[in-house]
Formats: sequence, C-alpha cells, structure tokens
Amino acid sequence: SRGEQRQQQTRGGRKWEQQQWQQQQEEEDDLADTWQQLSIFLKQQCPGAEAWVLSGNPEVTQHLGMRSSKKRSISIGGMKTAWLKYEVRGPVTAQQVAEEQPIQ
Repeated sequence: SRGEQRQQQTRGGRKWEQQQWQQQQEEEDDLADTWQQLSIFLKQQCPGAEAWVLSGNPEVTQHLGMRSSKKRSISIGGMKTAWLKYEVRGPVTAQQVAEEQPIQ
C-alpha cells in the first residue's frame, strides 16, 4: 500500500541521513587528527621554524594548538581561505609548565 511505501521511504531516508552524519563525523575526526599530527611534527622536528599553511576551515587549524602570527585572506575559486604563518616552538616540557604555574 502507499502508506507502507511512504513508511519504508522515510525509514530509508533516515538511515541514509544517519549514515551521512556518521561519515561526516568520521571525516571531521580524521581531519582533526591530521592537523594534530602536523602540530606534533612541527613542534618535534621543526622547532624555531616558520610554517605557512593554507586552510579553508578555521575550525581545523585550532587543532594545531598554535597561534598564527600572520594571516592573509585569499579567495580560491570563490572559496574563502586563509594563508597562516606560525612561529614554531618546540614541545612544552614539564619544567616549562611548572615554571609558568603561579606560586601560591
């Protein structure tokens, strides 16, 4: 009957939406992990270096855990992107963390 067909289409549509949402979440997690790995590489292998990255998503660059020292807005094919400069410092040591803690 038409009612059964509509119910099946609705269930199928919901299942498809859920699969799309799960896939999007996995892609976002992978993207965050990639930027975190870049941060680890830069801090461990390139302390003191200057790194420029191009990103069209300001949310993912937060996963670098660094603050950009320069930012240039660029439009590529109508997409807004940012050309970001980072001054790479080495990994933070336990001693540096302790030194930054206020004495009580």
